[in-house]
Amino acid sequence: MDNISRLELVSLGNQFSDFEMINQNGCLIRLEDLKAKVTLVCFGATWCNLCIHKTSEYRRELAPLMIDDFQIVSIAFDDVEEKWQKVIKDREMN
Repeated sequence: MDNISRLELVSLGNQFSDFEMINQNGCLIRLEDLKAKVTLVCFGATWCNLCIHKTSEYRRELAPLMIDDFQIVSIAFDDVEEKWQKVIKDREMN
């Protein structure tokens, strides 16, 4: 598959591939589990200050929309769980 085809698979408005991850409470969740709501998925890492800032900004600015049908899910690319758990706690990202 060439790079253009790969980008088209994940472009805005296309359905994302299902995946599994462990959340901050130790529970396994799948993207499929979030399907009932409009979901903004933010990817980042604790070492990326811009990622942390932007995610916090999204949460603050989109808070009025965060009702039953909208949610923000942040996914951290970190090897050490304690690092992203600390960011969740410090930034009050529940």
